Parts: sequence; structure tokens; C-alpha cells
Amino acid sequence: MAKTILLPLLADGEFRSGQDLADALGVSRTAVWKQLKKLGELGLQIESVKGRGYRIPGGIELLDDAAIRSALQPEATGLLSSLEILETVGSTNAEAMRRAEQVRRHRPGVHRGATDRGARAQGAAVGKPFAATSTCRWFGSFIRGPRRWRG
Repeated sequence: MAKTILLPLLADGEFRSGQDLADALGVSRTAVWKQLKKLGELGLQIESVKGRGYRIPGGIELLDDAAIRSALQPEATGLLSSLEILETVGSTNAEAMRRAEQVRRHRPGVHRGATDRGARAQGAAVGKPFAATSTCRWFGSFIRGPRRWRG
């Protein structure tokens, strides 16, 4: 199970019982507890109230492919052949370069919720909880310059 699988269920900041979370994911309450502990290790504040359940106080805004695409200008959307939101990645730059080698004519974007190297290793995101910062890497050919991409 991915370490952030519970995030969409807790993102709204409302309380969810351990049993409701377990039922939604098809796992045991123990598995839910372990996942909640992992979220806490990522720096997210998880509130637990007996008889009410668990929540992320204030909620958290998750990256959403559809929301990102809808915020782009139509010209930019037409130029974007793919967009992938990664849970974590060692380095967005290294990942973009790796993918560029695989698919030369595509123009995918690589967006991450957290990184293990790169900017994080240089101190830019150290001490911040998971998804507190966001990085986006674009690669491909810019037709008529990068201004066409702004959204």
C-alpha cells in the first residue's frame, strides 16, 4: 500500500473513523493505523480523537490532474501530451531527463508531492511536511517560446 493512500480520504479535514477508513480501503484497522503513522512520519499532522476518528486539521489540498489541466490556457493544454503526478521522486530533473530519453517527441510534465534528493537535499524543503512544497518540471520543445505555456 502506498504511504499516502489515506490522503484523499482525509484531505477535507473532516473526521473519519478507523473502521470507515479500513472499509474504504479494504484493509484492517491495524493497516490503517500503520498508514496513519507513516503520514505522521512524512510531517503531516494527524489528529486522533477517541470516538470521532482521525483527521488532518485544516485539510490538505492535493494535486489533481484535472484541476492543473483546467487552469492552463487552451494553447498550453494542446501542447501538453501527458501529465503525471508522482507521490515522491528522487529528483524531478533526473526523472524528466530519464523520460526525455524514452520519449523524445512528447512533452510530459513531471510534478511531485515530495522529493528525496535534488532541492530537498540542498535544504530547500528540509523540515517541511509532505506536499508542503511543489515542484514541476517540463521538458520538450517550446514552440513559439515558453510564454505560450503560461496559464
